[in-house]
Amino acid sequence: MASLQQKDSDIGPTLRLRLRQTDQPSPEEVISESEAAKVLWGQWHNLLLKDGILYRNAGGKYRRPSVLQLIVPAAKCREFLACCHEGMTGGHRAFRSTLAN
Repeated sequence: MASLQQKDSDIGPTLRLRLRQTDQPSPEEVISESEAAKVLWGQWHNLLLKDGILYRNAGGKYRRPSVLQLIVPAAKCREFLACCHEGMTGGHRAFRSTLAN
């Protein structure tokens, strides 16, 4: 996953910067990058590395525990979406149970 993230045109620039430094780079350092890369740069303080893989620290709102979200490279997006939405464990919850939560 780390090598796929490094090769990704949107994730790679932020990942390489994060590997080199902990402080958020200046806007000038990412001005030539894609819009998606700039969005990741804007989330700098919520990004963290674990075993060389980039994650977003998400959650922690409304008394929910924070969770790590994998930043999925474009090469794996279809596969990840299929895993989340197909088969017995995929899909969306029923309308009423969604409203109840």
